[in-house]
This record gives sequence, C-alpha cells and structure tokens, in this order.
Amino acid sequence: MKRTFKEYGSEKPRQIGDVDVGWGKPPRHAQFRKGVSGNPKGRPKGSQNLTAMLSTAANNQVTATIAGKPRKISVLQAAVMQLATKAAAGDMRALTAFLDRLDDVENRAVKLRLPEYAISDADLEVIKEVFQRLPPRNKRRGN
Repeated sequence: MKRTFKEYGSEKPRQIGDVDVGWGKPPRHAQFRKGVSGNPKGRPKGSQNLTAMLSTAANNQVTATIAGKPRKISVLQAAVMQLATKAAAGDMRALTAFLDRLDDVENRAVKLRLPEYAISDADLEVIKEVFQRLPPRNKRRGN
C-alpha cells in the first residue's frame, strides 16, 4: 500500500524554482554533493570489532590460586576451569554446558581428521610395479 503525503504529515511537494521539494526530495543545498564522502574522517584506525575485543579479553592474564599457589593464566582458561569445577561439584547447568562444549570440541576434531583411503588390490599392484622400476637407492643418490 502506497502512503500519501498526508500520512507523513506534509503536503504535496512544493515547487522551488523548477525543482520539486518535499518528502524524499530535499532542497538542492541539503543534498549530498557529488564526489564528496558522507563520512570524511572514516573509521578510526585501530578500532576493533567484537571478535577482536572478545579475543583480547579472553587472552588477558589473571592471577588464580591453583593447588595453593598463585599462577598467571588466561581469562579463558580460568573460565573453563571454573565451569569444570562447578560441573564436578554437581551443578547441573554447569555440567550440561560443560558436556555440550566438550561434545562440540570432539565433533570438530573428528571433522578435521583426515579420511582414511582404502587402497584396492589393483592400486597396490601398480604401486609395487612403480617401485620395482625405480633404480636401487644407492644409484639414485649418485653414489
């Protein structure tokens, strides 16, 4: 459904000189100039996106007491240790979250594993013939 100018709270476009001015048609002096950027300063150098900020925060070092000794570990490592400790203490939400993350990590590892290629008997015969054609090792080296 097309909206009328009255719905936007304005009248029909008015005429200024030979140019219509109204909704979606600003006066010439208010329009963007050709060849001039609308953002002349641009994005500041060194500004980070959310991924970079999260990565920086996760890699920050904190001091944690482990087995009675203060140690410096990353925030990410401390968070994982806290989750594992809560899961071991019987917190069901922590246990569920911990096992879900562990399952995700294991599934990714399985996907990254190289597939095993089955070598048929015919392929094995071709490989043997190629090795038989090669000169002995000591002659290949130029000895």
